[in-house]
Amino acid sequence: MKRKIVVAVDFLDENLKNRIVKAADSLGFETCFFNSAKEVGSEIEDCEILMGSGLEKLIKDAKSMKWFCNSYAGVEKYLDPAD
Repeated sequence: MKRKIVVAVDFLDENLKNRIVKAADSLGFETCFFNSAKEVGSEIEDCEILMGSGLEKLIKDAKSMKWFCNSYAGVEKYLDPAD
């Protein structure tokens, strides 16, 4: 089973998506693209890399996540005050 990257942004053109897929595939990753966080669903549960925005309510479901890339500046809303 390939490791998984979930990308939840609506501003990538086909060229950028193809570049991401090519790089990810060369490293053994499957890439799943979504236009918004609302579309991600259960795909987030086993992703190792997560890129996007609007994922505040879903990020805790990313149990296998090792790296998060926010699409915009400011990650404070993703930090858990309990940590």
